Amino acid sequence: MVLFNTLAVMHDPNFNLGSPHVVVVGDAMLDRYMVGKSVRQSPEADVPVLQDYEITAKLGGAANVALSCQQLGADVSLVSLIGDDDAGRELVDLLSTTDVDAHMIIDADRPTTVKTRVLCNDEHLLRIDRESTDDIRDVTSLMSRLSDLEAQRHIDVLILQDYNKGVLVPESIDAILAFAKSHSISTAVDPKLRFIDNYKGVDLFKPNRREAEAIVGRPIVSIDAAKEAATYIMQLLSAQTVLLTLGADGVVYTDASASTHAPASQDKVVDVCGAGDAVLATCAMAMVHADKRSALPHLAVRAGAIACSVTGVTPIRLQDF
Repeated sequence: MVLFNTLAVMHDPNFNLGSPHVVVVGDAMLDRYMVGKSVRQSPEADVPVLQDYEITAKLGGAANVALSCQQLGADVSLVSLIGDDDAGRELVDLLSTTDVDAHMIIDADRPTTVKTRVLCNDEHLLRIDRESTDDIRDVTSLMSRLSDLEAQRHIDVLILQDYNKGVLVPESIDAILAFAKSHSISTAVDPKLRFIDNYKGVDLFKPNRREAEAIVGRPIVSIDAAKEAATYIMQLLSAQTVLLTLGADGVVYTDASASTHAPASQDKVVDVCGAGDAVLATCAMAMVHADKRSALPHLAVRAGAIACSVTGVTPIRLQDF
């Protein structure tokens, strides 16, 4: 096990995040990897010829967040949207090998989101996306699944994982947040920029630097500027807390009492894919426990470092901390 400074901060030798009931709603996707070697350039164009390659598939997007929560100890369910296609069936098959309770809405008129990454000689050469960004048409089915899950066991945290693929749109966001409020469920959001105003009143709002800069309308060039931006966003959205991720500059965590900066670790960065997923999954679970909230920014940077230490989107695990 990799020991982490947060253990010392919390004086807890038996670190864990409990077993909260976490429901992830958002854009699940299939992450495919085509990994191979190249020893020559193509005679047809100035590109490498990929040889001896292997193709693998992993859970991506909201499905990766759900799997990370499960690996961290949560009782987790996933509510998302897929197409009636081979990729959708492959995604469901992958989920069936995990302990994630999957509730997938099938729309025969859209493809399942697939991201195919081509890696050549250990370098990320190309990404190919197959997707639809059309709005979800069956919000009623989505809300019915949430109601059923709440009836089975009170939901401690609802994670809204938005990749602009159509699950989280104004109609569904408003319905989900109203549902959460009526059932006293905490909410954590990884946003995209299209529907920022619809996320008002959430408990944890987690933009990255680029998203925060777009919201505040200016570059974030220092930690003080990041703290000001996080405070502005918190007030703009009437959010309880804001976790602003800054890549190599760590994170800024802001609540009503203070803004805290946690610098990034010095671990080697192999691949940044999935870092945001890991951060949100970890922090959404930590926010359930009042005794762990002070350590939340430090947990966030550790989660990001773990995710960046491996190639490809990989779920984070409790034993990695």
